[in-house]
Order: sequence, then C-alpha cells, then structure tokens
Amino acid sequence: MRLGSVSIHQSVHAARDMLAPHEHRAAYLSLVVEGEYVEALGSTSVACRAWQVRLHPAGEVHSNVFGARGAHVLNLELEPQWNAELESLGLWNPDDAVVVNDGVWPALHAWREARQPAARSALVLEEMVAILLNKACGARREAHAARARPVIRRAIDFLHATQDGCVSLFDVSRAAGVHSTHLARLFRQEMGCTVGTYARRLRAARSLECMRQYPRWPLSRIAAEIGFTDHAHYTRVFRTQFGVTPSQVRRLAREIVAANTLTDPAT
Repeated sequence: MRLGSVSIHQSVHAARDMLAPHEHRAAYLSLVVEGEYVEALGSTSVACRAWQVRLHPAGEVHSNVFGARGAHVLNLELEPQWNAELESLGLWNPDDAVVVNDGVWPALHAWREARQPAARSALVLEEMVAILLNKACGARREAHAARARPVIRRAIDFLHATQDGCVSLFDVSRAAGVHSTHLARLFRQEMGCTVGTYARRLRAARSLECMRQYPRWPLSRIAAEIGFTDHAHYTRVFRTQFGVTPSQVRRLAREIVAANTLTDPAT
C-alpha cells in the first residue's frame, strides 16, 4: 500500500530461510516485528532483532539468513524524493549499517496509519518516516563516535554492562579512563547528548527488550526488573524517551502480529 511518498508492506519468512544477495533500488526502513535475521553486506554482518529498525539506503546489496523462528518484517519503502533528505542527513552511504533501537513506536504508528487510512494519513505516515530518519541519524553518529573514540566506547560498554541504576558520572569516567569533566564534555560533543540522558534512554530501551522477550509479563513486573521504583515512574521515563506509554507500544505490537498481512516475500 502506498500513501504519499511512502509504500508500506509486510513480509514473513520461515525458520532458517535464506535470501541470496539482492539489491533494492529504493531506500527503505524495516522493522522486525517478530523473530530475527542476520543481514550480510559484503564483509559486514548485521544482526537484526525484534523491535529494531534498520535503514537501507538505495542501491544497498545484501543477503539474509533468518533465525530459528523466522521473522515478520514491516517495510517502509521511500520514494526518490526522500533521497535528498537521506543525503543531507549523511544516511545515503550503503556501507553504513544503521540500526535504530528506539524506533519501534514511529514504525508501528506508520503501519496503523496505512492499515486504517484517514484524512491526512499520508502526512502522518511521512512524519513518522522523518522521525525514524532523525533517529537513524543519531544512531549513525553514535556508532561512528564509538568507533573513533575509545573513551566513548569504554563509557558506552560500561553503561550497557551495568544493570544497576545507581551509577555516578565518576563510575563511568573511571571505566572510560578519563576525568569526569573531560568525559562529560567529550560525550556531549561526540554523542549529541549527556551521559545521563544516554543512560536514561538505554534503560528505557532495556524495558523494550524485556517487553519483547516476556510478552506475558505485566508492565509492573518489567518496571521492577529494570529497576524503576514503580509502574508510574517507569511510565513517566518511557514517555519522556519515546513520546508514548509502554502499554501503547505493547498494544500496537500485538495488533500488527494479529493482523499478519502478507504482501511481499522479500525484505
């Protein structure tokens, strides 16, 4: 289905399915709704897991190997007028494997608009794409900073490995091997956000992963497992990071799985 400058379709792949190297002439965004797969781009491999969004620039050549549960993928294909936007954001290079970990809501919102189109649905859909592209731009920037700056890489690795919410800037700076003032300045300069903001976003993203892995858990249990003081605190932090509540994400994710519309066998 096409609305405005975006075409949206779904694909479902069987367990251990494989797709030979192929090229997509148009740029597109893909959301893994369920399952997982590994995408090979030349000598680079990218693991694509559930609730992650990946940007595919126009002309990218890749092959796919799907996991033990196969995969259900939502694809947003962009008309050529988006190419100028991609280039201006630095997202036109097929060698960049950009993965967005916090894009599940805009992608699901785009699907809902396409499934039940109404007045101005094309505008809403295009806005969701714009949000995803901005998130992809941030993800690319962070990936490049981590590769270019060992200090940033060590700080990020520490934050990912530390599950306890009681972490100070001094803890992170010690792990990074620099003074706290230097880390605070460098982190904001290279990552475009503060260490604290990144840590909050990472915590909210962990809750997304928990929601995906344990779909039957009540949100109150997820809040406790991640270390939030209570459900209300969790909801506030989640809404600040993603603009919606966790229950909205869970409800819409279940809706798209239940719909399970097959329109295209290739990702």
